[in-house]
Amino acid sequence: SGRGMETSQTGTYDGGFLDNRKHGYGEISYTNHDYYKGYFRLGCKSGVGSYYSKAENSLYKGDWQSDLKNGHGTIVYHSTSEKCTAQFLDGKISGYGTFEYSNGHTYQGTFSDGLKSGYGV
Repeated sequence: SGRGMETSQTGTYDGGFLDNRKHGYGEISYTNHDYYKGYFRLGCKSGVGSYYSKAENSLYKGDWQSDLKNGHGTIVYHSTSEKCTAQFLDGKISGYGTFEYSNGHTYQGTFSDGLKSGYGV
C-alpha cells in the first residue's frame, strides 16, 4: 500500500497501491506504446482517466469503471481528425452523443452498442 512502481511484461505502472492493487491516481506505459493516466479502484481503471491507443492513434478522455469506458467521454482519432463526444457503456458508445466526421459532417443522436441507433440528425 502507498505509492510505488511496478514493471511487468505488459508495461510499467507508477502510482498508488492499496492491498497490492493499483488504487488512486496512477500512470501506465504499455510495451505496445499505449498509455493510461488516471484513477484506479482496487486494480481497475475507475474514475476519470485518459487512454492513448497507438494502434488506433486515438485518445479517449473520460469516465471509467471496471477497466472499461463507462459514463461521459470524448475520443479523438488523430489520423482522421474525427471526434466523438458521447455516453459510453461497457467500453462502447451507448446513449446520446455527437460524432464529427473528417468530411465536415456531424451526427447527433443516440447510439447503441457502438452503432448509430434510434433517433438522430
